Amino acid sequence: GGYFSGSLPVGAFPWPPQLPEKKRAAAAKGGDLIWGYWDEFLTRAKRCYPPELTEPQFRTALMNCIKDVGTYQKEISSYFQLFPEYVSLQHPNLNADNAFFWRNTEGKIDCGIFDWDGAGPHNVVQVMTGSLTGAEAAEQDEHDVQWLRCFRDEYYKECGIRLDLGEMRRQWHLTYCIYLVYLGMNIQTAVFVQTPKAEWDTITSLWDERAVGMWNVRCYTFMIDLALKYFHMRWVRGGKKRLH
Repeated sequence: GGYFSGSLPVGAFPWPPQLPEKKRAAAAKGGDLIWGYWDEFLTRAKRCYPPELTEPQFRTALMNCIKDVGTYQKEISSYFQLFPEYVSLQHPNLNADNAFFWRNTEGKIDCGIFDWDGAGPHNVVQVMTGSLTGAEAAEQDEHDVQWLRCFRDEYYKECGIRLDLGEMRRQWHLTYCIYLVYLGMNIQTAVFVQTPKAEWDTITSLWDERAVGMWNVRCYTFMIDLALKYFHMRWVRGGKKRLH
């Protein structure tokens, strides 16, 4: 591997970084652990999702993706830092409830941000998943490249840096794979904590009060629904082979 700044090579190195066999095996166990959380949840909550999202062939593809990404997640995260032109001031949680919109004493609209937690230099494509993954899966599938192209063009207008659309797409899909690991961790630390595992054996819809009535459970289970639908569309279009 190597990094090029403009046309000048500034470094060369093996990729992925070579690890001793024992360390790579330990990393692979992490991937197995994350898939274990997913597997148990999709088994217990199977009736909450469309059947095509939990059928064996798709689950196998999902398993292979999550295990590989879990094994190499540190390397994937490091990869994003090889592109300094993709790093800028970002706010990864700039939702409407972290800002204010009101009229001042003169009747003019005033607005600003309450919560700056997490703001800092981040890879721009990585942070996009914090907002775009909330769109309906069909819209993500139809417009993902268009969103990236729109950002690339506006980014260039603002700072004069031209990002490569192909590289943006690569980083988008790598980030989305890391997102599966994030969701898996929160299955264990949030979903199963607020709604115990045994409860899911009798929950047949995400609109069950035991799911939708719990903040973290509602957030993560609906995020899982959107992510699986997006991946399933790409998987079908790709001939039902690999997800990654």
